[in-house]
Formats: sequence, structure tokens, C-alpha cells
Amino acid sequence: MKLRLTLFFLLIITHPVNAYDGIFKILDEEAYTGTFNESSQTQTIEKITQTSNHINGWISVDFMNTVTIDNITYCNTTTPRVQYDVWASRMAWDCAVDYIEVTEVNNYSIDNLTYADINVHLRWYHSSLKYRMRCNLIGCRLVPYVVKKYYEEYTTFTDSIETPEMFYQLNSTKIKITIYDNSINPVVKIYSPIQPGEVKTTFQYGNESVERINLMGIVSDDTVDLFEGMYWEDESDIFTPKNDIVFLNINATEFKPAELKITTYSPYDVKENTEFVISINEYESSSLLNYKTMLTTMCTVLFLWGAKKCWNLWSKMI
Repeated sequence: MKLRLTLFFLLIITHPVNAYDGIFKILDEEAYTGTFNESSQTQTIEKITQTSNHINGWISVDFMNTVTIDNITYCNTTTPRVQYDVWASRMAWDCAVDYIEVTEVNNYSIDNLTYADINVHLRWYHSSLKYRMRCNLIGCRLVPYVVKKYYEEYTTFTDSIETPEMFYQLNSTKIKITIYDNSINPVVKIYSPIQPGEVKTTFQYGNESVERINLMGIVSDDTVDLFEGMYWEDESDIFTPKNDIVFLNINATEFKPAELKITTYSPYDVKENTEFVISINEYESSSLLNYKTMLTTMCTVLFLWGAKKCWNLWSKMI
């Protein structure tokens, strides 16, 4: 019995936890080539009427181009689609609508939900039949006329939907390459900013390569440094990765831009970056060793050491 309990607890402790890896990992690091299950032609909108006093209407918010894999919905656009309609309720025979209009449409996200609001303005009036006395040479008589009393109504109708995992479309970005042409630390610096929607970028030079992987497959607009869930796969001898910069450890004279291949992946797209902006920097103190300072210091030390030796010899001769 004790042995069984021990094995049971061991199974609990060692049982792997199935973490969410994102659509790119689910698809085995391949771009999604299937079809989308929603489009403007096929999607049925659920029109639920909302009411506020004399204002009726419906609003629907959803996302186009979505696909559901393993019960998780993904979308390759970040803009929700908002549809709506408004109308005034039936009024009494002596009441009528002056106008009804949607004055503002908003959409926003809170937690894992996306909301859409419409602000509606209704102006209607109540008609009253009144009489006034009108007299002329023939005599006086009561003349009917209509008095309209206006009323203003305002309301907000809201709809919400669970926000899918969103991916941005990849853009063609200029890769900045700086060649440090010097004898102290000759390197080639490759600056490739992390794109929203990027799940993997591969840097390849000759037979060597390194990969920058975003495990979750989601990158926000303000991403600067790699955060938890992003990592590098580096088994190369000449690449040194650091956040959105990769150092290529070769001599400047050996560097051939045509052999550098940089490919960025999203779950919906694969884009090869071929536009390079190359500059040559013979020295940069923030990236290379400050050999001038070191040389000056060494010369000063040698001079002082030699002067001391000469002084000691001169003292002995005297």
C-alpha cells in the first residue's frame, strides 16, 4: 500500500504541465495555410434588440478572418467589425420623430473582452391641438393650430465579444548593418527590430544560423527587449545574439551581404528581409575596446618605470 501511494505522489509531481504555446507552436512552426471560418459573406449576425425609453436598436461586434484551433480563436487583424441599426419605437398618434442618429461609435478592450458602444440621440415631439380666436368683419371664430413640444433622449447600446489572439501583418523592415572595421574587435552588428506579430526570425550566414523565437506568438507595439516567453536558439560559432541585435563575429573584409539571409515568420505569413542599410564604423567606444586609452596608460607606466630605473642607476654612480 505504501509503495502504491509513493508511486501515486511521484506521478503527481512528475506529471508534465501542458502550457499554452501559441498558434505557431501548435502548427509546428509553420505558417497557417487553412481557411478562415468567418467572412462577411457567410457570418450570421445575431441581432438582439436593445431598448431605452423610445429608442430601439441593435449592435454587434466581431472579428473578421478568425480561425479556431484547439478551442483557441486566432485573428490576423486587430480591428473589430462593428455593425448596428437604430430606430424609434411606435408612438401615440400625436407624437412623432424629429430625427434619430448615432452620434458616436467606440470600440475598446478590457481584460479578454472587446466592447463596442454606440451613442444614440433621439429628438421627438408631442403634438397638441389648440384653438385661437380669429375675428374679421364677418365675425369671430375659433381656428385650430398645432403646438409641438420637443423632447431629447440619449442612450448607449453595447455589445461585447471574447477577444481572439491577435496577430499583426508583417511589414518589410530595413535591416541596419554596421561594420566595425578595425583590428581590435572586428564585428558586424545586425539590427533587426522585433515586429508585432513576429513568432520567429532566422538569421543565416553561410552554413551558420541563429533563431529568435517568440514562444507565445504575440508581440505588442511597444516591445523593445525580449520578455518572458521569448528566447534564442543559438548553436552557431559566429553569431552572438542580444535582444534585437545580432553580432556576426567575422572580419569586415570577409563579410558578404549577399550571403546574409534574414527571414521573419508569423502564423499567417513568411517574409524574407532583403533590404539592408549598411554603414562602416572604424571605431565606436561603446562597442569596442578603447585601445587608445589603454595604449596611453601603458606608455605612461613604462615611462615612469624607466625613469625610476634611470634614477636608481644615476644615484649609484654618484
